[in-house]
Amino acid sequence: MKTALITGATGGIGGKTAEVLGQAGYEVIVTGIDEAGRDTVMSNLESKGIKAHFYKCDATSEEQVNETFAKIAEKFDHLDLLVNNVGGLGGRQRVSEMETGFMRKVMALNFDSLFFNTRAALPLLKKGTNPSIINFSRKKRIAAGCGLSVEQVNKLLKQFEAMQKMTKQLTSMARNKGKKRRGFPGLGNLKLPF
Repeated sequence: MKTALITGATGGIGGKTAEVLGQAGYEVIVTGIDEAGRDTVMSNLESKGIKAHFYKCDATSEEQVNETFAKIAEKFDHLDLLVNNVGGLGGRQRVSEMETGFMRKVMALNFDSLFFNTRAALPLLKKGTNPSIINFSRKKRIAAGCGLSVEQVNKLLKQFEAMQKMTKQLTSMARNKGKKRRGFPGLGNLKLPF
């Protein structure tokens, strides 16, 4: 059976992604920190006959991500799809007044989480059939929420383009074939509802 792991899937887009992938035949692994959201999402998935597993994990904590993937590897011998869904603002502050701690929190939420989860998932992805990585990004929301100038937004967009290139390279590494990535193999004509 194909397996998919969705980070930050205790509600919203992540929860809906888990549902859609489950309906497409994937066994889904859901990670997140919101226990009330977990109960709602898992109940919804189970009511639809979707085989789902939950692991509590703060995606911004390197230690928790590594521990969680060690537990996942005890139960699963491969992953076919990683969906890095964690991200967002965690609040709003203008750059001119932004505290360093807030900036680090935003970077941890949007970049560290992607890096930690992708790195931890690669050994399992390498064992998957035609593995893929999907990174959801929220570039417009982040740019709008920080009070950035047009020039600053353009710089930020270039960073997101670099993240997209990294996604392609990591997917190629996971497949261990060095071929260019075309779409998301294995998902077929799957339409996500957002």
